[in-house]
Amino acid sequence: MIDSPKGRRRIHFSWGLVSCLLLLCAGQAFGQGWEFGAFGGQALSQTRYIQGPTGGQIQVSSSYAAGLHFDHGFTHSPIVLPHVEIEFTVLPPRIVKSASTAVPQSYDSLYLTPGLRLEFLPRAKMRPWVAAGGGYTLYIQSQVLTNGQTYSIHFVNRAAVDYGGGLDFRIWRSKHYSWSLNLRGQVRDFVSGNPSLNAPLASSVQHNVVASGGIVIDHNPVYSP
Repeated sequence: MIDSPKGRRRIHFSWGLVSCLLLLCAGQAFGQGWEFGAFGGQALSQTRYIQGPTGGQIQVSSSYAAGLHFDHGFTHSPIVLPHVEIEFTVLPPRIVKSASTAVPQSYDSLYLTPGLRLEFLPRAKMRPWVAAGGGYTLYIQSQVLTNGQTYSIHFVNRAAVDYGGGLDFRIWRSKHYSWSLNLRGQVRDFVSGNPSLNAPLASSVQHNVVASGGIVIDHNPVYSP
């Protein structure tokens, strides 16, 4: 869990800032091809290994995930449509345990990863796509270790990349074909530097696989029947 009002304020501020940026971008792109979406899903649990002769493991629990998405298409090819995207994903507290050493009790993760998305058959009802990007990770760590001692490292900043793919399914389109409502399913791997877990880890990067689904609003005025 988040241990201080300051940590909670940081998450609320991040959500508010990103929401404002996405809405601003949407307003500037109005009249062109753009998409805006919101998602919910699940991050997989994982095992991290401790470096050194004594070894040991650190278990990180699964967590639900929530996110916002904005992108803008470049061209209007009927085969492949490239998009510039902004992906913002939050993983609330993940429980951390280890029999080998004292570790922070939990940590939250925030990912902001602009990137490129390639959508195939953009005028079809079902549209597969792949995406990749890079940006920023903020870890908000518990200030209490599993042995009850205080831990001084609360906020950790890391670079991050993400890659993945998904499928969009159109469930409604306006009479003049400029607006549509879509269901989206996706899987992304957010690869970043490690949180500070009070132990030397065998790997310098952490994979965070997130499966999610949500709603996407699409505005594409140039598309016609």
